[in-house]
Amino acid sequence: SPTNLQLTDLSATFNYIPGARLRVGQFVTPSSNEMMKPVHFYDFVNFTHFTIFTMMDWQLRTPGDGTTDNRPSHPNAGFRDIGVMAFDTFATGDFTHTYAVMVGNGNGISRWENDGHADTSWRYRLG
Repeated sequence: SPTNLQLTDLSATFNYIPGARLRVGQFVTPSSNEMMKPVHFYDFVNFTHFTIFTMMDWQLRTPGDGTTDNRPSHPNAGFRDIGVMAFDTFATGDFTHTYAVMVGNGNGISRWENDGHADTSWRYRLG
């Protein structure tokens, strides 16, 4: 139904600063390899527990909230956040360096976690 639709990606990229492209909006955060590739390329059926509880921001129900199950209490973040990211790629000799640093609000796509603290994500790759 239309009430179950969720906007997952909406961003704009600005290329005004040499060495740093700026992306603003809601998009995939820079982080682990596990969340950066399509699901049909996974070696295993499920994500690791680290990815489920830290990168996807799953929050489980607890006995104190009046429920008797331990299913997730909110939608997961889908590896996305709303924020600003600086990123770029550059070459030095035979190597290519890629970096991305993002400051986001930590709410993911459901916007349910409003604790007032920004999340910082980063990724560096030498290839």
